[in-house]
Amino acid sequence: MSSNHRSASSRHVPYEQIFNLICGNYDEDKRSLYRIYKRRRKAGPRDISRCSDLMRIKDCANKTEKDVRTDSGEYQYEAIDNEYLENTNMKENIGSFFQNICPQLKKRFIIYGHYGSGTYAVIFGARERYPRPNCRPKHYVIKTEFHRPISQGWSPNRMGVHLELESAHIRYIPMEAIIMQLVSQCKRFPRLDSVYLHKDFQAIVMEANTACYTHEQIDYLPEISALPVPALQACSQPGNRLIRNKKPLLNEIQACKVASQLLQGIMYLMDLNISHDDLSHRNYLVDKHLNTQLIDFGLSVVAIDESRFIMSKLCIIHAFEYQLAPEMVYELAKPYYVNKERSPGNSGGDLNIHLPHDVRVVHLWKFGVLVYDLLHGYSPWELPGPAEEVGDVKAVNMHDCDRFRQLLDERRARVLNEELSIDENLSQDCVDVLRAMLAKEVENRPSLSELVSFPWFQGHWADYPLSEFERPDLG
Repeated sequence: MSSNHRSASSRHVPYEQIFNLICGNYDEDKRSLYRIYKRRRKAGPRDISRCSDLMRIKDCANKTEKDVRTDSGEYQYEAIDNEYLENTNMKENIGSFFQNICPQLKKRFIIYGHYGSGTYAVIFGARERYPRPNCRPKHYVIKTEFHRPISQGWSPNRMGVHLELESAHIRYIPMEAIIMQLVSQCKRFPRLDSVYLHKDFQAIVMEANTACYTHEQIDYLPEISALPVPALQACSQPGNRLIRNKKPLLNEIQACKVASQLLQGIMYLMDLNISHDDLSHRNYLVDKHLNTQLIDFGLSVVAIDESRFIMSKLCIIHAFEYQLAPEMVYELAKPYYVNKERSPGNSGGDLNIHLPHDVRVVHLWKFGVLVYDLLHGYSPWELPGPAEEVGDVKAVNMHDCDRFRQLLDERRARVLNEELSIDENLSQDCVDVLRAMLAKEVENRPSLSELVSFPWFQGHWADYPLSEFERPDLG
């Protein structure tokens, strides 16, 4: 569900600003945005945070101990003496994640398997334990991650302050869940059910797509009673599986549907002044008819005003080299950064650069790269052909350090010196939108509102029969 590295280009929005906006303590010029937040919150679940188990922490003021919920401000800011688990190999810890899920979650749901793991998360499959009379049980995916309170410093899971609509209680929950509540009405995102924070673990529960199973196949899967946790086949698959051996598995009209629905999701977020900062092929899902949903909002930029979209620094991460825009490549070509990137102290390859930018421009560039990938099978300015022969800039672990460095240097030179090559078999409408999104000069790229007006994004894929959008065999 998550990419192997996380982009660190975003400046985190202070928690209090999210809290104030939702609660209504807003400035006059933010009134319209608050109204949108308020309306969309009401369309989602009323009370999100469900784990009421109490954890014992030390009360430093009174030198005593007290019992508090994990989602309380007291726990988040005062739990300083507990030992917290470090991130480890997720595949090896699927059983540990299952055993440490909040007991109250297990009382609501029957967990019957896992769908896999990412860098930080393990995904379980479950159904409601007590469905309504004469109704099939609803099915869910449960995204579990390590939880680290705010007092413990950096965490891959950004936390936000949330006011429950039903109980009016203040809860500290993952920002991803807060954003998911705001997008509950849009089909381009999974629908949130609830959140469970339980000491060192957190779980986000979302409605599942089980359309590829009959009810006999999935409604009666046995509850897990002993390890290991059985593996499941997900009905919706990540977008990186739509490319194989640097060859696209979709034709143009199929790729148009996926790209158009991704753009719908991006637009919906931008209505809320939210920009998805972790766009990658791993962070969207396609079902058997190529209906597409964006996932993983933990690194999204939430901007109460326009100025918060403007940032001064970028983190260049080699795992996302294929997403580098020309202005970033130009900056990296300066002697200072060339020397810094190749210095012995930079063995990991990641590098922070000073480059004032609008994150919305960067995120639309990433979107353009994903669309190009879907249509070509390889990234902009990358050489076509088998990875074994010409390399693969997305396959960081496939090459040794020297070979990967060579691939990066060669591609960066093409970005600066060559025109972007586009498949001549694509329609003119498609070529036009690719050239616009991937223009070398920032000022020549369309804004989001301009991009949606391009003919290729005007929904002509909808004129094709459903049979045209059968997802290809992903092997």
